Amino acid sequence: MVLVSISKYQRNSVLIKITMNKFTLFWLTGKREVVEGNDIVDAMNKAGYSQGAVRALDFHAKNDNTDYIWNADERKWDLTPEARKRLFG
Repeated sequence: MVLVSISKYQRNSVLIKITMNKFTLFWLTGKREVVEGNDIVDAMNKAGYSQGAVRALDFHAKNDNTDYIWNADERKWDLTPEARKRLFG
């Protein structure tokens, strides 16, 4: 959460509440990382990643997502058994 005070043209300060969104980055290396921003682009920029980093990103998900686990043998992300049961019954 960021509070911004705007008072340049107003007699009284106005506070604006900006809620940052969380995104989980799932990298091709098996690393999972949570970043925050207004959108995924903003979140990656705030985390210090450039456009070139997208090549090393497998996918992203909203919020702090723990539905995937890294399969080192096949070098890919798989759904956890709990997530598979929740999604597919």
